This record gives sequence, structure tokens and C-alpha cells, in this order.
Amino acid sequence: MLGDYIKKYLEKKEVPLLKKAEKRGREEVCRYSSNALFFHSVTLIIILFSSRLGYGKEPIFEYLFNGTGKNAISTGSDKTPLVFTISGGVNSDLHSERGLGVSGSWYDRAFDNYSWYEPPGLGGFASHEKINSLLPDLQSLTIQGWFKTDRTPSSYVGQPGTHNEAMLIMGPFILSMVQSNNIALRFRVGSKGETYQARTILNEWVFFAVTYDKTKPADNLSCYVGTKKDPVTLVSTHTLDVDFRDDLIFGVGALRAGYGMFYGFLDNIRLYGSKNDGTGVLSLEELEKIRVNDLEPFDPGPLELDDELKNRFMLPRQKWAN
Repeated sequence: MLGDYIKKYLEKKEVPLLKKAEKRGREEVCRYSSNALFFHSVTLIIILFSSRLGYGKEPIFEYLFNGTGKNAISTGSDKTPLVFTISGGVNSDLHSERGLGVSGSWYDRAFDNYSWYEPPGLGGFASHEKINSLLPDLQSLTIQGWFKTDRTPSSYVGQPGTHNEAMLIMGPFILSMVQSNNIALRFRVGSKGETYQARTILNEWVFFAVTYDKTKPADNLSCYVGTKKDPVTLVSTHTLDVDFRDDLIFGVGALRAGYGMFYGFLDNIRLYGSKNDGTGVLSLEELEKIRVNDLEPFDPGPLELDDELKNRFMLPRQKWAN
């Protein structure tokens, strides 16, 4: 009798404990599964973000302009940021608002030179003060990016206080819009250069790319254009013999306020190059892959997450309970 009583007593105590242990076990499994799912999701985001940039060749610099602040980070091999400057040498934030980058995604921003440049105002620009050591020795290069504007250069370049070109990029080489009622880009080093038509498309994003191969004696400069709707096409091929200058600072916009900055948005500026051979030249197929990837819905990678999201990702596990 006593044995039966003790057995029933223990069963009353053990069953709830076992059930509680089972519940705790299930909670631990769920907690582990949730944590595993979270970390796998973060890993997937990083992989997907990295795949957006995986064109087979790493750019020397790549400015996506997706952050905020008074400089733009580079996600290329050279990490030197672009420093934003407006009139009077004042550093300022020239990132656009969210959703105004080429992909149109919520987190996608661009370099906005509308905000500070209303001709003949002084305008803004972004400079890279160490680029001199990177470019002059290149044997081949590709400069690629996007622009968007609501006016042709004839409406503002050459006006008082501005140069006779709208400078998209200025440094050892210059990429600019010439004074015209058309959208025409000019690639030049000093007075030597070539101009190519980029179609007069206003209020839409235009893809541009210029490749230059010093190792080829002829047909060594190629110019490409695309849009968000149209694939990249080869517009023209030229023969050019130049050595890159090292006496200027690379700048997206221009070197100094008032020199003839581009009026509009710039986005996803990249430079590829090689000091040894012609491998710094991207093919039409590679450029088209870049265009397509740039238009994919943009989800922020670790570098682009808002501070609020960053803080949440860094919270200890016990604080997630609420």
C-alpha cells in the first residue's frame, strides 16, 4: 500500500515536471530555430548584396551614394571616400532623399547636385584627394555611371560664373557635357578628346560608360549608352593617344564651385582599370550586366542599414523577448 501511494505521489510530481521540461525544450528549439533563421537571413542578405557587385571584375572605386553624411563611401578596392563640398568650401550632405537613386528602391539614394546649384550659383561637387596616385599609370580603364537631368547644358553652361562644360567627372581625365541643346558626353585629357551623343533624354536615368585601352594602337576608345528601359549599346569607337594627367583632383561634379558642374543626379559611379594590360576594359556584355543589376530592387546590405536597424541587429538576445 505504501509503495502504491509513493508511486502515485511521484507520478503527480514528475508528470508536470516532464511536461514543463518538454515545453522548455520546445521553446529552446524554437528559440534556436529563430536565431538560426535570423543569422541565415542576415547571411543571405550579405550574399545577395555581394552578388549585386559581382561582375567578375572589382572596380577601383565604386560610389553608390546610398548613405548619408558629408562624404560618400567607396565599395571598390580603393576605400577613399568622396568629400562633398558646396560654395565657400563648406562640407555638406549632397546625398539625395531615399528612393531617388537609379533603382527607385526605398533605400536607394543618389548624388544630388540639384539642391545646391541653380545657375549661376556656385554649386556643389565631390572630390577624391588621393586619386592622383591611382590613375596616371593605368594602361586601360572603364568609367561607368548613371546621370539624370531635367535640362540640356545650353541652358546653364557658359553662363557667368561657370565653365563652358558641365563636368560630370574631372581629374586626370574629364567626362563632361558640352554646351549644346543635346545631351552629348565628351571624354578628354587636356584638349585631346572625343564627343559622343548620349541621346537627349530628360528626366530619365541614362547609363553611360567609356572604355580606354592604351595598349591598342587604334580603335581604343569606346563609348556606350543605355537607359532603364534600353540595353547598353556601343555608340561610337575612336582612336585616342593620351597620357592621364596627375595634376588635378578627381571629382564627381567638378573641382571647385562654379567651374561648370553637372546639374542633376549622378549615381553608381565606378572606375575599373589595369596598370599592366587591357583587362581594365569591360565588354558590352559586362556593362549590360551592370545595368541590369543596378535596376534590381535594392535591399540594404550591412553598410546601408539605418542606425535603428543596426541597433536592433546588435541587441542582446534577451532584449528580443519583448
